[in-house]
Amino acid sequence: MTLFEALYKLKTEGYDYLNADHCDCHTGYDQAVSDFYEGGRDYEPTYLSWLKETIDFGTYEIDDSVFYHNGVLLYGSISKGEINSLVFSDFTSDIEIKNRISIIEKIIDGEPDLVGISAIAVWNFGLEKENDRITNIIDFAKGIQNENNGFCITNYEIYSLLFVDSKCWTDSEFITGAAKLLRGIYSNTEALEYLCKMIDPSIRTVELTNELKKVLNKYNNIDVSKLIG
Repeated sequence: MTLFEALYKLKTEGYDYLNADHCDCHTGYDQAVSDFYEGGRDYEPTYLSWLKETIDFGTYEIDDSVFYHNGVLLYGSISKGEINSLVFSDFTSDIEIKNRISIIEKIIDGEPDLVGISAIAVWNFGLEKENDRITNIIDFAKGIQNENNGFCITNYEIYSLLFVDSKCWTDSEFITGAAKLLRGIYSNTEALEYLCKMIDPSIRTVELTNELKKVLNKYNNIDVSKLIG
């Protein structure tokens, strides 16, 4: 069982994904343990107590949650008072996704959050199989706009682009539409660099470059010509 398959299985059983890392949305598990040793808590949290505190703190209406910590995929129910683990054999069997991730590794100069990548595909975009793809700007927009559900994953925007169908990179309407969505509040330059890198050579025209400049430069002050190459 791959990680994608494991997460999809848990989603079908009613579990919601929660990031175990520390972020603005909630206190991560390791941070919660550090808080205990620094005197900020009355007890060293178990996974279950951390889960309950995190959900309460974040005001999420979640009972059953799945999260990843210390190399193990864990899932638990607050009301049932239980935590279980599920073993997976690999991140993904999809060669195309693996190749795309290698591109992102170079762009961000680090290792992507592989669990977060699958979680975004399964929960935000509703993909059911590893080789499922986002085929249009409407579905992509829905996934981007549905990000505030407990994910709190770094590089969310660039990870969301991983599951875009290859045909979309030959569609100037999709590319400009995605650029408008990604310019966002955070001005994720890495996501825009990946988007520009994936544009099919057949449509790398002056017209498209100028259109992207109109979309992006006003908000991001990004040299689009340099990104497209």
